[in-house]
Amino acid sequence: MANLIIHKDVYNTTLLLQEGKSVSPRKAQVTITTLLGIVIIFVVTSLSFLYQYQLQAKQQLEPTVMLPLYVQEVYSYVLSCVRNIAPVGIAMLGTQSGYYEKPPFPLNTQETTLAYYIIKNESHVPSSEEIGYQLALMIEDTLPVCTDFSRFPSLLIKPADQDVNVLVRENDVLVKVNYPLAIVKGAQTVNLNEPYTVTLPVRLKKIHQEVSAIVRKDLLQQGAYDLVFLLNTGLDVALIPYNEHTVIYAVTDASSQINGIPYTFIFANEK
Repeated sequence: MANLIIHKDVYNTTLLLQEGKSVSPRKAQVTITTLLGIVIIFVVTSLSFLYQYQLQAKQQLEPTVMLPLYVQEVYSYVLSCVRNIAPVGIAMLGTQSGYYEKPPFPLNTQETTLAYYIIKNESHVPSSEEIGYQLALMIEDTLPVCTDFSRFPSLLIKPADQDVNVLVRENDVLVKVNYPLAIVKGAQTVNLNEPYTVTLPVRLKKIHQEVSAIVRKDLLQQGAYDLVFLLNTGLDVALIPYNEHTVIYAVTDASSQINGIPYTFIFANEK
């Protein structure tokens, strides 16, 4: 069942605008700090874990083509990096309105940089493809940092350019990384061209569709909040007044979890 968490200032205003229609919200004072707290802790913890994890892969995963054992070890090492970076990246995008790069219309808070999805009565919602592209950029920037090939002193490993593709599907997000490596051991060179794939259990398409619908509704309502509509999204929605001109939305999908934490997507609308 979806929940609606509304700061009391928004709630009181909404009651007046809804002409007597009322929805009883949870009795909680929600601030942007407490809202982001769990998500940011997850990102920071995951980043720390990322650099400690390295060769200690919990699960030995092999490429589809039989390769020498030392090549398989390199493959598993890179795959462990991809499997750690991708969840951190998608969680980070949730706290930054879907952007890895600076958004076109930023809202700089103490905790993060959000994007305005409504500004000057115009919609600026990025497409789901653009959000996928932003995740690909994050992975491309982070993977070379994660893959410290000096851990293989008996090998000379020559990486080529990466090609990261992100597909936002109905019930998950598929990440496919092509990261060709030339692995030299003695007089032998093996070209490792197997892709690295990871599936993230985040219903990003569903979240994007509902966020887009919220933005369209806000443009029509012009300052009023349709509580019944928000409850009918099927997602948990929190509204937080940031200042007199800005409301921050946090949309959480309990069916999308990263390391056991429900996925939250946050953005701002200008009133």
